[in-house]
Amino acid sequence: GTEEKISTVSKTEYGIPEGVSVYDLRITAVDDRNDESPSSRIRHPRAVKIGVQPVYFVPMGKIMTAMFEPGYGATAYLGLRNFFMQNIELGISGGAVMLPGTDTEKVDSMLFAPVTFDAGYHFAMGEFFSVMPCVSLGFAYMELEYKSAAIPKNRSSFEPVGRAGAMVNYEFEYLQLSAGASYGFIYETSGLKPFVEVYIRAGAIIDL
Repeated sequence: GTEEKISTVSKTEYGIPEGVSVYDLRITAVDDRNDESPSSRIRHPRAVKIGVQPVYFVPMGKIMTAMFEPGYGATAYLGLRNFFMQNIELGISGGAVMLPGTDTEKVDSMLFAPVTFDAGYHFAMGEFFSVMPCVSLGFAYMELEYKSAAIPKNRSSFEPVGRAGAMVNYEFEYLQLSAGASYGFIYETSGLKPFVEVYIRAGAIIDL
């Protein structure tokens, strides 16, 4: 509940003592008259982030909306923050969404399971909040369940997928909570199939 001075340094680097969490440290500037600035949290250690997020998936465009209703799914995420540049976050995510058909007499459902590489940049909005524009590129496994002459059939494929969006992040010590939305596309030989995703994310931060 109180702050205690543990060191005064005149260099631009400081080694964190053994057994001290970076989240417990604050830093202040001292001028030549020995006046101190307000203390600030050390915001951006290198960290591994893991999380899970429920997803609400909305198909867009004439073809997708004619075939499928909005669906729900879940995604897992593993990311690296501040490893290569401050405020840059790189990660990989994968999950699955099930879309019910609009006319179940013709199309029963479609499984959409993307795996993407993700990149974003954090813009700080206070001590614990940030806004992060982000982009993703990867591939999706798609399996369509449909009926032909009243006989159930399925068709599967791997298609390129991409998305761009933004999320609001709350990061406190070892906890992360985020909410965001993205606009994306599935690239097929017949053309782009757009979609919108809305999601929340909860997970852990492991500082290194």
